[in-house]
Parts: sequence; C-alpha cells; structure tokens
Amino acid sequence: MIWSWYHRLGHQVNILWAAHIVHHQSEEFNYTVSARITIFQALIRNLFWCVIPLLEFHPSMVIVILVVHGAYSFFTHTQLIKNLGWIEYVLVSPSIHGVHHASEEKYLDKNYGDVFVFWDKLFGTFQKEGEPPKYGLTHPVKSYSFLWQHFHYYLEILAACKNETDLKDKLKIIFGHPSNLDQEIRPLLEKRYLQHKVSASYQFKFKGYLNVQIFVCVVLLTLITGLYTVIQNYCYHWC
Repeated sequence: MIWSWYHRLGHQVNILWAAHIVHHQSEEFNYTVSARITIFQALIRNLFWCVIPLLEFHPSMVIVILVVHGAYSFFTHTQLIKNLGWIEYVLVSPSIHGVHHASEEKYLDKNYGDVFVFWDKLFGTFQKEGEPPKYGLTHPVKSYSFLWQHFHYYLEILAACKNETDLKDKLKIIFGHPSNLDQEIRPLLEKRYLQHKVSASYQFKFKGYLNVQIFVCVVLLTLITGLYTVIQNYCYHWC
C-alpha cells in the first residue's frame, strides 16, 4: 500500500512528478524503461520506505520485499508478454502496467500498483487495456539531452512560480497537480535552452563526449572486474 500511495503521489504532486517524469518519457515500452529512474526519485521513495520499519516490520524483511518488488516490476515493462489470463486478477501484468505508461486521456492516472492488482481496484484507479496504448507523455519532451530530460520539469515549476507573487499561489504550483501547470511554459523554455540542438558543431561535440564516456566506463569496469580480488584485499587491509 505504501508503494501504491508513493506512486500515486508521484503522479499527482508537481514536485514529486518532476522526479518521476523521466520514467514516463520513453515512447517505447520495454525493459530499459524500468531502469529510467533518477537519483531524486530514489531518494524520495526511500523516505517512504523509512515508514515501514516504524510499522514494526523488521528491516531485513523490508529489504527482501524491495528486492523482490524491484525484480518483479522489471519484467512488467515489456510488450513481448501479452494477456496472462486469470493471473491478471491478482498480479500486475505487462498489459496492465502498459496502461499506466500510456498517454491517452482514458489511461491517465491509472494502474499505480506494481505487483498486486487489488490496490487499484480498491482505490478506483484500475483500467484494463483496450486499444493499444500510445506510450510516453501527453506533451513529449523534444530533446534527448540527459540534463534536459532530468531537469526540465523543475525549470517549469520554477518558471511558473516566478509568474506568481503570492506565496500561497507558489505553493499551489509546487504541490499542485501536473495537469494544472501552465502548458505554455515548456515551449518557451525549449526555445531558451534547446537552441543548440540545431547546431552541427554541438552534435559533433556531443557524440565525442558520448564516445569518451563509453570508453572510460568500459575501461573502468574491465579494470575493476579484473582487479576485484586485489581491490577487495586492499580495502579489507586498510578498513
């Protein structure tokens, strides 16, 4: 239930949606989407997990549950698996979770559960898949920039707050529903911050940056894997 409400608030409160929106930006629905989370989302949901031990659940049990939950939810992000029949009366299937990632109006704010179906049926947010969903945001992000994808919604909230003088109105924006945020703000911010996307020189530099990053990551992973025992013994000796 805590996950269901954390997930629901992540879609209905602007400041929380800013952290969760990256997970919904992809217009594809596959296993890679399950890994589209930001460090902000990880920090926020850890605050919700901290409530569970206070309910007298042992931390070891909480960790096991989170591992199982994470592993299960990975496999619900795919179009390869179709209808699962009677299992969908109990567990969330890829079809059910695909509805959650859809951008059509009738699919919005539906199917918040990640493992069990009954939470959405209990709170009236369950929706079975009808016509094939169109995945992604209702207003797609017009950039593949890592930084823009991560921070554009925070900038939209900030810009909306600047347009208000009263603190109460600013708080309504920060903690309000995403559907109430001025949709004209993003195009203005795109004109301001995404001018570089038409620049051939920028694209060349960006490709160079990606190539260097991939090379460095591969070298580091190879060294760490090859020298794992040496590093482990060194850390054990000094720590």
